[in-house]
Amino acid sequence: FSLVAEAASLTADGTSSTKLTISLKDTAQQALSGQTITLTVDSGQVSTAKDNGDGTYTATYTAGSKAGTATVMAKTANGKTATLQLALTAVVAKEANFKVTALKTEKQAQADSKVAYFFTLVGQGGFSDTISFFASQTPTGVKASFSPEKVDLSVEENTQGIELELTLPPEIESKDYDFTVLATSSSGGQAKILPLRLRVEAKEAV
Repeated sequence: FSLVAEAASLTADGTSSTKLTISLKDTAQQALSGQTITLTVDSGQVSTAKDNGDGTYTATYTAGSKAGTATVMAKTANGKTATLQLALTAVVAKEANFKVTALKTEKQAQADSKVAYFFTLVGQGGFSDTISFFASQTPTGVKASFSPEKVDLSVEENTQGIELELTLPPEIESKDYDFTVLATSSSGGQAKILPLRLRVEAKEAV
């Protein structure tokens, strides 16, 4: 009478599972099928043992959410038992983080006009903080304004939209300008840099 598991170690995430195989033989070492096997476990869940008709029985063990050791016990109708221990390892927490993406990283505009860039801010791994925005290396005379200037990310509100509006002066030179947007968390732990491009086109002569 033996009880073996396909995997000896599982992550305690409430979903990881492994196949259990119970082998049953009589005193003459002949395979015993048609037996009732009762399975119990002190942590996690175990399915009902399925008779494969060849002296083996299979079941599935699913880990709980508590790390440690799970003891699986198989019992036959005549009181014989076999036990098996499985190691349940703690779930490694994903680092809380955020990412910022631009709908379009390059925009075209003419002197003496306005142009807008749109961003999406997404919190990951339970990130919760206030994010502030700054425009850096913008062309001389260009006014940058964010709407809103700060956003709060939380577990419930993990996605936010931001708009950056650039106001171009009449005297700006027609060429490509590279600048960056900096998104920083108020705790100072995280900062993201987004490279952007502004393509200033010459106004068509009237």
